[in-house]
Amino acid sequence: MREEDSTKRPDLPEKAISCTGGPKSCFFDSYPGPAYIIDRDLNIIHANRKAGDVFGIHEGGGSASPFPEADSLALAGSGNEVSEEKLCVDGMERLFLVSRSLCRDENACTTYLLVSCHDITGSRSLLEERIMSDRLQSLGLLAGGIAHDFNNILTGVVGNVQLLRMQIEAGEDYGRSLDGIEWAGRSAMSLTQQLLTFSRGGAPLRRITRIGELLRHTTRFALSEYMVKHKVVVPDDLWAVKVDKCQISHAINCLLVNVARKLNEGASITLFCQNAELDEGEVPEVGAGRHVRICLLSDCGAIGPDFLASVFDPQSSAEYKNIGIMTSCSIIMKHDGHVLYDEEGGNGRLSIYLPAFLEESEHAVEVGEVKPVAEGAGGKVLVMDNNPMIRRVAEIILQKLGFEPVLASDGAEAMELHRVALEKSESFTSMILDLTAEDGDGAVSLLGSIKEKDPDVKAIVTSGYCDNDVMENCKDYGFASSLAKPFTIETFSHALRQAIGRD
Repeated sequence: MREEDSTKRPDLPEKAISCTGGPKSCFFDSYPGPAYIIDRDLNIIHANRKAGDVFGIHEGGGSASPFPEADSLALAGSGNEVSEEKLCVDGMERLFLVSRSLCRDENACTTYLLVSCHDITGSRSLLEERIMSDRLQSLGLLAGGIAHDFNNILTGVVGNVQLLRMQIEAGEDYGRSLDGIEWAGRSAMSLTQQLLTFSRGGAPLRRITRIGELLRHTTRFALSEYMVKHKVVVPDDLWAVKVDKCQISHAINCLLVNVARKLNEGASITLFCQNAELDEGEVPEVGAGRHVRICLLSDCGAIGPDFLASVFDPQSSAEYKNIGIMTSCSIIMKHDGHVLYDEEGGNGRLSIYLPAFLEESEHAVEVGEVKPVAEGAGGKVLVMDNNPMIRRVAEIILQKLGFEPVLASDGAEAMELHRVALEKSESFTSMILDLTAEDGDGAVSLLGSIKEKDPDVKAIVTSGYCDNDVMENCKDYGFASSLAKPFTIETFSHALRQAIGRD
């Protein structure tokens, strides 16, 4: 038995209306869906029985058009077949494919508009079910990819911890094991940021940064599983850029891996950076101005004219070890950047252009760099976070940076510690407040209460929700800076420098 296509609209017989003699009901009423005829004044002069059943239109006419705006446009010669929703007499909202045909007299003047409707509500439901099924399948692939990545990360953590213990007991050098643990942790950080990008649209939390060391680390890590040579060339005077380091690292990582997968053992990949001050029209897609150009090239023709198309094709990204390289292009675009393909000497290459921040380069932080917070800064820093492990890490970092940490597990405890400090005429050099708290007294409300008594307090908001509006626009909420979780010593130090006015 052949299944009919439910989306196909039955043709309304052309003889349903005579251009000179008016409606012919015997043909008109045979149309299986609602149909009606209106004159130039939008008056319904005839309707079939189905139109009465569905729209409540009287069979002999005299009712208002169910689609007055669209019918009016059609009479003016605009619009033919469109889908429209309509509340029907049975109280159901239905979707119709509405077709309109103008009928003219012998002088080519419009006399009538013939309107026929085909109910496609069921087809839409099937389409929505199909879309949901596709989404579930995509989520299944996503979950599998995440599990794969975290298993690799956990293998790196557990394996290196065991090696570390053995090396300590044997008195051997354990620097490489420590490096492995750190990089496994940074990989997990990157993966969670990618998940946030995927789940929330991923607005980048940008900082002015010199990305030379970031590119070296990313390249080394991305290519560690591939037997290919690599070289990273970064000039000492490379301009700073304003980027979310985790997101940009992920975008570069995706491109590198997809090039490496196309190469044979012993082939090479080169990544070099340069300052690019472009004139108008020099690179039309990018535009004039100062940019940092990150160029990726390889031997063996791994990068061809179709490389970007395949890289950002969802079907080709399913096998990739991270969430999906489709996000790479999105990440770069959200940084006001561009990814372009060109050729030099017959070899294809990719160029990433990011806006430069030359005038603010002196404030930029190099990835991996821990600047002293301030000469003789010191003082007490209040840390409010309901996670004891985070409080412990923050305590140790603050001590290493020369501060005296004061710890609170929730907003109420933080308020009490601040009250006691004011009574003793003591002050906090800064406060690091978690955006959310179990007692509901998170960073925003807590800072508001504290500033009523201590308006000059220099507070830092911290959260794992990096794309939250408070994190992105912290100064609008009264904070001096923001600190994204998971944090490192360098990002912690940088946030403190910003808060106390040393950066």
